[in-house]
Amino acid sequence: MNNLALEVVKEQTAAIFPVEKQIKNGRDAWLANVKWEEYNYPPLLNVVHFKLSELENPHRNMVQKIHFCFVLIFLISIINFINSIVQTISGYSALLIIYSILNFIIFNIFAFYVFYKGYRGVCAESSSVRIYRILQVIVSLLWIALATVDTHGINGFMRMKRMLDDGYVLSGVLSLIESALYIVSSLLGIYCVVKISPFE
Repeated sequence: MNNLALEVVKEQTAAIFPVEKQIKNGRDAWLANVKWEEYNYPPLLNVVHFKLSELENPHRNMVQKIHFCFVLIFLISIINFINSIVQTISGYSALLIIYSILNFIIFNIFAFYVFYKGYRGVCAESSSVRIYRILQVIVSLLWIALATVDTHGINGFMRMKRMLDDGYVLSGVLSLIESALYIVSSLLGIYCVVKISPFE
């Protein structure tokens, strides 16, 4: 009788939490096919293994969003580097290019680590989910800050205003794009923090 009651409770719990049941039952079926030792990402560097096509939903959708947060930071870094060159040509200090390179390295390493913790947490190590959530909140707050300031090669909204006030429209527009993408990455990161809960 007790066993029958236990089975009923399990079935009711599975009905209440269908996502958790799908995650638990679905991951093991394809996880063995993931070639963790085949380092292929990022391209050319080949530091870790990452192949989205190996994953199945709901894991693929979650990892795709986490990965896009990193891609956005990489894209921002490229735009920032171009913007720094444009500003240097316009007469601003060449240190902007040096700052841009340093920021490129620091921010992308940090963003990549956060992405990878989330990726591993969703697919293989649920213990990494908590670490990912903490780190993602930190970087999301950082991206919001960077979207506003004007310092050390960071082209936030304040930098945008300065460029437009000085008559440099191209740099102003590029700064606006940088700032907007920082905001998008931050909001998407917070979304991922909330939605990753069933994988923990």
